Amino acid sequence: MNIMNNAKGKIIKKGNFFYLEKNYDDIFLLLKEEEKLIDRIEDNNFIYLDNKVSICKNPNYSLDKLYRKKTSKVKFKNTFKLMHITL
Repeated sequence: MNIMNNAKGKIIKKGNFFYLEKNYDDIFLLLKEEEKLIDRIEDNNFIYLDNKVSICKNPNYSLDKLYRKKTSKVKFKNTFKLMHITL
């Protein structure tokens, strides 16, 4: 179930777990923001369980090339597995 999809990431609920997915153009930016995202997750009543970094195809590659933007064929995806705290 897709709950939210915006510039800060995409949140999906599968079973009892929530997944936050965020795409990056640069692996160094992903690694730099990882700790900040974990802190933000915990500030919003979620428990951080695990995360995975993967490489995926850039869905906008052909459009970016058409408009002569600097682009790459791949993006880096950071997926966080979360559990919501119910009070």
